[in-house]
Amino acid sequence: MIKYNPLVFLYKKIKMKRIVIISLILYLALGPSLTLEIRAQDTVSTFRKFTAGPWDIDMAKELSLDSLKGKYGVDNVHSAIHCFDLEEDGRSECEYAFKFA
Repeated sequence: MIKYNPLVFLYKKIKMKRIVIISLILYLALGPSLTLEIRAQDTVSTFRKFTAGPWDIDMAKELSLDSLKGKYGVDNVHSAIHCFDLEEDGRSECEYAFKFA
C-alpha cells in the first residue's frame, strides 16, 4: 500500500511552479511584451471576468471562450495575458514591472 505523503506532494507542486516560472521568464525574454496597470473597483475579479479569463488555459478554453486566454492562449506559459490572482499582489508587482520601464 502506498502512503500519501503531503511533503512529497508539496515538493512536486513547488517544483512544477518553478518550471512554469522559469519557462515564463524565458518566454518573456524572447520578445516584446506590454505591461499595463489597471485600476478599478475589484480590479482582479473584474479584469479576469471580462477580459483575461481564468488563469488555467484549459479552463479558459472551456468556460471563457471570449476571453483573451480562451481565444489566444496555447498553454499556461503561452497564455496571451497575465493577471494577478490577488488584489494585494498588484501593487508590488506593478512597482517591480515599472521600475525597469
